[in-house]
Amino acid sequence: MSRVTTIQKLRTGAATSASPPIRLYFTNPNWNSELGGAAEVTGSPRRRSQSRPRSPETGTRVLLAPLPTHVAYDLKNVLRMTEIKTDIGYARAFVRLALERKLLHRHLATLLGNTRLLSELYKPYAFVRSEDEREQFLYHILSLNAAQFRCFTNTFTKTKMDYQVVIVTGGWRGSLPAVWVTVGGSLCSSPQINLPANTPLFKFDHKNLGVLSTLRIGHAPGTEKPPKWYLDYIIVRNEITGQMYRFPCGRWFGQGVEDSRWFGNGCDVSLERLLVAEPVCDDDSSDSAFGTVPNSPARGTRRGRVSSRSQTPQRERSPSQGRTHDSAPNRKARITEIQQVLGEAVNALVKYFYSEKHSKSELAHLLCGERGLVIAIEQAFQFGRHGSVWLFRQPSPWDYVEKVCVFLMDLLRRREATWSHEQRELITHALRLVRRISERGALGKDAKFHVFILLTMRDHMLSGFLQLMAWTPVTAQLYDEPSFLRTPAHLTYLSRLLDSLNEFNFTLDPSLTYGVV
Repeated sequence: MSRVTTIQKLRTGAATSASPPIRLYFTNPNWNSELGGAAEVTGSPRRRSQSRPRSPETGTRVLLAPLPTHVAYDLKNVLRMTEIKTDIGYARAFVRLALERKLLHRHLATLLGNTRLLSELYKPYAFVRSEDEREQFLYHILSLNAAQFRCFTNTFTKTKMDYQVVIVTGGWRGSLPAVWVTVGGSLCSSPQINLPANTPLFKFDHKNLGVLSTLRIGHAPGTEKPPKWYLDYIIVRNEITGQMYRFPCGRWFGQGVEDSRWFGNGCDVSLERLLVAEPVCDDDSSDSAFGTVPNSPARGTRRGRVSSRSQTPQRERSPSQGRTHDSAPNRKARITEIQQVLGEAVNALVKYFYSEKHSKSELAHLLCGERGLVIAIEQAFQFGRHGSVWLFRQPSPWDYVEKVCVFLMDLLRRREATWSHEQRELITHALRLVRRISERGALGKDAKFHVFILLTMRDHMLSGFLQLMAWTPVTAQLYDEPSFLRTPAHLTYLSRLLDSLNEFNFTLDPSLTYGVV
């Protein structure tokens, strides 16, 4: 019997239970009028004035319609694979896809429940014709739903996949400018996808990207004065396997978006950002719903669990911002919290390098994710800032790095410091890195600092350079005690933690460093 005939019989038996076509629902009023999709707004029923713009603090809820779960949908996707040439190959691909989607039990129950089809294909003494054996077999298959499988994604590396992308701007009601997007995974990365203005939803097909790890988004080139806009997060879903990823951001884009927040340069430009994937667990995406209620334009409350090795309690991107540590107990508790986050991030990296299988997507999450080491180091740099200097301004660690490098450069030119040969090489290499990073004008200060931390960790020089940074008078000017950069005990703790990673070789994906090498 041909494959087409089999699908026709399956569709005939379940014509009334077929899943509806894929739809996407938005709650942003601007998107509804442009895309014509149905909207479902969740929030307070109190009427608000339409003339007064809302801030991103109002929150939104984006609903992605679930993918069809009928057996015909997966069979259709398998039969269109061009690299498979035999029937047994199609059967194996179907099993792998159903196993990854946790639908193998359901599909087999549908197939084995068609008694007329079984009687045509199998003899009476066949295994699948025995009701008791069939029930026992399906019971064992059902137990496989407790595990996570990537057997289809990791096996068929050349299969063309369909991806759906949703750009969520939270409660911000402005128009989305023209942007470009690139998506990277464990197998390859997509080319730059240029999007016209007001395109919050789009689909693209590409050779299997694998397990998604990073997403870069930036303003389209050629814009003289990029507009200011807010990005809450981005959702990317594989329309074949159903794997869904959330890329949190919670940041503003545009020129001069951080004028009143960052200390140092009067105008900062953030035209490009790197987002790290957070795989969404199946039990959280059963209704494919994502809700956010941001506390501020730069911080949001995440809903839904994220798979990760680290068991650190979920925290915001910059927990130290907006907090006051005016009492000794608060400062001591905050130091303990940061030390715990640093220790868990380093332990997760050590476990990763000692494991047998190394995944590029997992390394990106352990380094740059919201529970990653880079964010933990950023917290250490933000703690203990001098109140008279940072008053009413959220600090940027990149400003501190630049001031330290200016001081060290001046000492090198005057030849006044008595440094060893190793220290001079360390300082010279760090100055080169800072100069190359500073040349990337599209990056904001937070992105530049993250690239600096990644490159110095890759070159096994971060722990040594921390000691030199703490030695400079810039540290005493900008930080109080206790702090990780002025207090010797805390500085030693941080340096020893980073020293433990020097035995490992960090192979960084170019997307993590925005192409800076």
